Amino acid sequence: MEKKTKPSSKELLQTKRTYFEEIAWNSGAYLCGIDEVGRGCLAGPVITAAVILKPFANHALLVDSKILSEKKRDLTASWILENSWYAYGIADHHEIDTVGIYQATQNAMLRAIYNLLSQPNTPQPHKIVIDAMPLQLSAGLPHTPEIESFCYGESRSISIAAASIIAKVKRDTLLHRLNSIYTSYGFDDHKGYGTKNHQQALIAHGPTLLHRKTFIKNLTKGTDDEHDKKDQISLFC
Repeated sequence: MEKKTKPSSKELLQTKRTYFEEIAWNSGAYLCGIDEVGRGCLAGPVITAAVILKPFANHALLVDSKILSEKKRDLTASWILENSWYAYGIADHHEIDTVGIYQATQNAMLRAIYNLLSQPNTPQPHKIVIDAMPLQLSAGLPHTPEIESFCYGESRSISIAAASIIAKVKRDTLLHRLNSIYTSYGFDDHKGYGTKNHQQALIAHGPTLLHRKTFIKNLTKGTDDEHDKKDQISLFC
């Protein structure tokens, strides 16, 4: 029998998005996907999610959360919560300012996976797939999963896509609530990203307690959503 080789990064973009899941499920194992939301924002936390889909569970809208409408994200998130084991991790603005966005994101991802593995009846994953973030688990776990990280993970694994969706819904819900407290900043609209309206609100009213000081100190240079996305890709890929 011909031995199967793991596809390259370019080949992965052309393989089925259930490639990693099917390998696990067909062998009776479990796969965990991890992703984050809010890394490029000027305000608010980074929120991560770790998701283990139930075997052979799939949904047509398990795609990158950024390309889904809010309504479709909410509907898909409800399906994910019913068809997976999941947990969240968070790194707030203070932690981001203290240790930097890279380390804070790693910390939040580790919290998500440890929160998930500490829940009763959660199956132990044999592999963890992560979007664009190397991660090292601490020793002492009953079973140490293999970890694989790659860029554009939401397009390569439905488990990462599922984590992306529920993390975004969680964070958007938080920013929607904070909008009722900080009514002059438009958090309900831009969710903390550096849009033109957000920058104008910062200039007019100054930063709130939610703003990342290390992100807004160079505000005069300008930033926008597309700039943030490019910065994220260059930082982690």
